Amino acid sequence: MTRLKGTGLPPCCNASLSEATPAQIAASLDHPHLVSAQQLAALMGATADFVEQLYSQGRINGLCGDRRLKFPTWQIGPGGNPYGAISKIIKAFNGDHWTAWQFLEGQVGELGEIGYRALARGRSRDLLRVIEARAGGSFS
Repeated sequence: MTRLKGTGLPPCCNASLSEATPAQIAASLDHPHLVSAQQLAALMGATADFVEQLYSQGRINGLCGDRRLKFPTWQIGPGGNPYGAISKIIKAFNGDHWTAWQFLEGQVGELGEIGYRALARGRSRDLLRVIEARAGGSFS
């Protein structure tokens, strides 16, 4: 799969955030789907340390900025496990968690639905095909 260079923020809380103001970062991190490691751990039946380990391995999406680390709740499936495609989507965006989040939070025109809803409905292959198509020059 072709990898995209994301335009979002890097997954490091200490990064230089030249493309967003501190107010924009803080507002993004206050999004209703984003929770702390402790809150995501409770959804998973795990510990916050385990959540942070999954994040550091690129197996779940997490957003750093404003000295906070937040996690989308929609990446956890009915069994309390993260969807397997999350790591593939993050890799497709060259490890850029912010761009992966924006893609999954937004309307994916090619699929006619919001990315995270497509993920929950088992359309992970379709999502990855969209990313690959866009990397090849096809845009929604």
